[in-house]
Amino acid sequence: MRSGDGAVPKPFSAPATPFNGRVSARRSYATASISLAEAREVGRRCGCTVNDVVLATCAGALRHYLEDRGALPDRPLVGFVPVSTHAPDGEPSGNQVTNILCDLATDESDPTQRLLRIARSAAEGKRFVRQLSPDANLAFALGISSPAVVAQMLGVADRLPLPFNVVVSNVRGPSDPLFH
Repeated sequence: MRSGDGAVPKPFSAPATPFNGRVSARRSYATASISLAEAREVGRRCGCTVNDVVLATCAGALRHYLEDRGALPDRPLVGFVPVSTHAPDGEPSGNQVTNILCDLATDESDPTQRLLRIARSAAEGKRFVRQLSPDANLAFALGISSPAVVAQMLGVADRLPLPFNVVVSNVRGPSDPLFH
């Protein structure tokens, strides 16, 4: 989220990419694993979080993928990223997860500079959502995700500017199957 002065973040508009478009049976997804120890070390050296390192790793892979296909936009891709809003004292405060829009800095060729820019964007987004009430956080998350969901439902995702290009999360899924 961009603001610069601590005010309400300016809205993102994600650039058009091959990822924009109707989700079909041909759509796929990928997963990857990186060593937590290595991610922590990179984060420690750069003054960033493990989440920032994960975002930068994904951003680097997306940049490489798009560059190889001659489809890397001049503007950075935007990630839809879940974040915790747990109160510092650990007391329950309603919905404790929301989402931010994060500059993935895919227009930056230098991996270290990309990581630092992502870390700044993520920190700014987290500062913004942590000042909101739980109800406002839920409304905010719904507000930034709704355009993409509606565009998919209407089959016009490839024709509308959307707030984000990709969802990036390092939140582990459930260890037990949810259905059989």
